[in-house]
Amino acid sequence: MYHDRFPELSFIAKSVKTEGAQCVLYDAPHFTPKEQVQVYYVYGLGDGTISRYFESWLAKDLSRRLVFIEDDAARIRMLEETGELDRLAKEKQIFIRFIIDSSNLQGFIDQLCIDFATPHCAFVAFGPYKERGEPLRLGLLQTTYLDAGERAENLQQPYLLGQLMRNLIQLERASYINQMQGAFHKIPAVICGAGPSLDREIELLGELGSKALFFAGGSTLAALGPTVLRPHFAMVYDPNPWEFGIIRPASCLQSPVIFNCRSEARFANALNGPSVFAQEQSGGLIESEIFKKLGITEDPVLFDRSGLTVTTAAISMATLFDCDPIILVGVDLSTTLGRDYAGSVDAFERSDLGEEESIGLNNAGEKVKTRLKWEVEANWMSQFAKANPERKFYQTSKEGLAIDGIEYQSLESLAEESLVHSYDLWGGVYQTLRSHEVEMPREMIQGALCGVKESVERCMKYYNEREAGDYDAIVLEDELAFKALLAGVEPPLRKQMCTSLLNEVQG
Repeated sequence: MYHDRFPELSFIAKSVKTEGAQCVLYDAPHFTPKEQVQVYYVYGLGDGTISRYFESWLAKDLSRRLVFIEDDAARIRMLEETGELDRLAKEKQIFIRFIIDSSNLQGFIDQLCIDFATPHCAFVAFGPYKERGEPLRLGLLQTTYLDAGERAENLQQPYLLGQLMRNLIQLERASYINQMQGAFHKIPAVICGAGPSLDREIELLGELGSKALFFAGGSTLAALGPTVLRPHFAMVYDPNPWEFGIIRPASCLQSPVIFNCRSEARFANALNGPSVFAQEQSGGLIESEIFKKLGITEDPVLFDRSGLTVTTAAISMATLFDCDPIILVGVDLSTTLGRDYAGSVDAFERSDLGEEESIGLNNAGEKVKTRLKWEVEANWMSQFAKANPERKFYQTSKEGLAIDGIEYQSLESLAEESLVHSYDLWGGVYQTLRSHEVEMPREMIQGALCGVKESVERCMKYYNEREAGDYDAIVLEDELAFKALLAGVEPPLRKQMCTSLLNEVQG
C-alpha cells in the first residue's frame, strides 16, 4: 500500500540492501505532543512505532499532520520488509519525506514548508538523530517562522503601503545613508540591544560616548530612557503600531533617526533628531520603481529576510560605515534572571510569532532559555560575522546566547583594550549627514507617489467592472499595483484588498 502514497520510497528501498541496518525503537518515554501544535516534524523513523506517541494527538484533530523525515535509505528498506511502511501509509495524517540530496537541505526545507504550511509546528528527534538534527531543526523552524511573518505582512499590505508613502515624502528633508560607505573608517561601533544585561552596562556606556559610534533602535530606545547615553543613530525599523508606544517615551532624544519604507511613519516625528533614510528594498517592487523615477541609483543596503531586525540592520549599517570592531552590548537573545528585556520593555505587547522556547548555551557554557526568533537572529549574526572576517565582532553579555563566530569579551576589558581613542563623533555624524542630504523637491516625490496611487485606482476600476480571476495577470500585467501588491492575493480577496489599498493611498 505504501507504494501508492509514497512511490519515491519504493524506489529508494530497492536501491539498497538491508545488511547493516538496525531497526531500533528510540527511547522517548516522557514525550507528549503539545496541543497547540498542528504539524509535528519527526526526524528519524526508527522502527516506525514512534508514531504511537502521536495517536491520541492526531485523533483529536483530523487537520493535524505527523511528518517523518528520514535520510537513511537502508532504514526505508528495513521498514518495507517489516510491513511498517504499509502500516504508516494507512494513516492519512502521517507523511514520510526522504532527504535525497543533503547538499540542498534548504531546498528540501522550502518544499516541506509549502506542503505543510503552518506557523504552529514543532520538530523532534530521538536517539542518534537528535544531535545531528540540529541544522534541520533550526532551518525548518526558521523558514516556517519567516514564511509566517511574510504571510502576516501580506495581509497588512494596505497599512504597509500607507507607511511607505508617508515615509518617502520625508525624503525632501532626509539624508541618504546608502551614500555613506566608509564614512567612519575603523571607528569602533557599539550596537545596543534591549537584553537584560544592558541595565548593568549603562553607566560604563555613558563614559564611552566619544570612543565608539553608538546605534540603538526599537525597544532599546525605551530601555535607555532618560539615561546619560545618547546614541549617535536611533533606528526605527518596526512597522508595528504598538511599538510606537514603546519608543515614544524616548522622544526627548535628539539623535539622528534612521528609517526605511517599512517604518511606522510616526516614529520619525516622535524622535526629534535629523531624518536619515535607508533604502534596503523592504518596500519591494514599489520602492525600487519609485527610486527609479526619482533618479536614485545607488545600490540598496541589502538584507536577506532573516536579517531584517533593528539589531541586524544596525550591524549592517556599522559595516557600511566600515566601523571596526563591532561590539554587541545588551544583545542577550536569551532570558536572563527571569527577564527577556531590560528596563520596562517587558510590560509591552509583542507578536506571538517566533516565541517558541528552546534551550541553548550562553557565553559561560551554561544552558540558557532562548526563543526561535532569537535563534534566527543569532544565526544571521553568525553568518554575517563569518562573511566579514576582515573586522572583529564582540558580544559582551556572558549570560547571552553564544553566537558562533562572535567572540565574548566583557565591556570592561574592551573599554581598556579596544575603546581607548576619543573622536569628535558628533561633529563627524552631522558633517556626514549634511554632505549626504537627498535634496529632493517635494513635488518630484509626490509625482512618483502619484503614479502608485493612479495604478491602484486603475486596478480598482478593473475590479469594479468584473470578477477577479486567473486572467487578471494578463490584463493587469503592466500595472505596478497588481504586480507588487495584488498578484499574491487569492482572486476572491483581490477586490477587498484593492479597496483597502485605495483607502490608504487616498488618505
